[in-house]
Amino acid sequence: SMKLGLYSRLHPEAESSIFEVFYELHRYADLDETIPVFSYWTVANRDNSNLVAEWEKKIGEYAMPPSLRCRDRCDSACAAFTDLDSRLTFLFASYYRTNGGLRCLLFVSKNPWFEVFAELLNSLAQLLLGDRRNETLANVILCQLENCPRVTPGSTLSGAACLTPDQVRLSRTVAPDDQLPALAACAPLRELYSRLSESDSLLFVLCALLCEKKLLLIGRRPGQLSLAVFGCLALLYPFSWEHVLAPLLSDSNVDHLSCLVPFVFGMSEALFEANKAQVENCLSADEDFILIRLDTGEMFVREGAESCVDALSLPSSLLRGLRRSLKPGNSSGLSESQFSQAFLDVTSELAAPLRQFALGAATPASRRTWPPPVRTSCGPAFAGCASRNCSTNSAGAIWPSRRRRSGRRLIRLLIGCWQNGARPCLCPMPGLCNSRCAR
Repeated sequence: SMKLGLYSRLHPEAESSIFEVFYELHRYADLDETIPVFSYWTVANRDNSNLVAEWEKKIGEYAMPPSLRCRDRCDSACAAFTDLDSRLTFLFASYYRTNGGLRCLLFVSKNPWFEVFAELLNSLAQLLLGDRRNETLANVILCQLENCPRVTPGSTLSGAACLTPDQVRLSRTVAPDDQLPALAACAPLRELYSRLSESDSLLFVLCALLCEKKLLLIGRRPGQLSLAVFGCLALLYPFSWEHVLAPLLSDSNVDHLSCLVPFVFGMSEALFEANKAQVENCLSADEDFILIRLDTGEMFVREGAESCVDALSLPSSLLRGLRRSLKPGNSSGLSESQFSQAFLDVTSELAAPLRQFALGAATPASRRTWPPPVRTSCGPAFAGCASRNCSTNSAGAIWPSRRRRSGRRLIRLLIGCWQNGARPCLCPMPGLCNSRCAR
């Protein structure tokens, strides 16, 4: 989860519970109404009637929206909801067509385990949607998953919940935190790379996120669209996206496109066509608005805004390095974590001038590898700063608090350091800096 650009947005107690609720929904071919067929609430939530009513409304709006028809090509979807503490809760859904219409199986969870829940939903579909429906066994499996202890990274749900092969076979493992994700094993990165395979397009998306732009992704299939949205955020590592996030906009949330804060939204093709005029108005009125069509790989910005990565004035050596790293080494494509490592190198190189200045280094920083060095205290240039105003990320760079300096100003500052070697004061409290802090 740390590698998906969501680390600071997860619930602290997320891994103590695998899921919050499981639902089976059915929409008949001749009716527009969605009917809940089977549900399982965990003990911690089932007695809270207000919470149950709230989630039933969200599930109906996002998992089976009115615009979704039984004939539509839809196999999966993932939505995310933000609470008042800016923590995320995820909805994982899989869709199956039957003779009677469209069925949906879904989990609500605080864990961003895309591959794990996709496999679990397919396994439960064999029990609930097959010729021999077995709700009893499904209840037993869900009960064991609810009562299983903390799931450790690198383990499977079968091992954590003591599920036997006679009950269900689950082989997907929870991603470990001590290594970068491989492109083949990380669904969000894999989906993003399949849609935007050019290095310049991916780097433009990364810089847009670092500069806190407003990104709207358009896609035909909800599953591919929502995964691509999370893939964009994964490019940010070791940073985390702190602004508005909606992998799937619903019919009632289209007005959020006019909000004044940075966002990353996903919108289905059908919803885009129904609100095309409003999207075009936002695009023409806001220079920070960026529209990305995943099916064609096209990107649209307002006239006069930076429309390509070359317009961002990034160091040429950085561009050459990324293009060289993303070039497949063989016919099987990028190897292991080559994709993730390439973008980690970009972020590290952009942050290198700041890190050198903070550590008092005179020589260029060497190429970053995983795991990166970790510093736990401010360097000599920040000796007078209050610890609550400075923070250290896992790449070893010291950053001002988010409350004091925005990401857009920070990335422009880093690019400026690359271009002219300037050393501006980065301390959030300049009056307390010692003499080594050049202003």
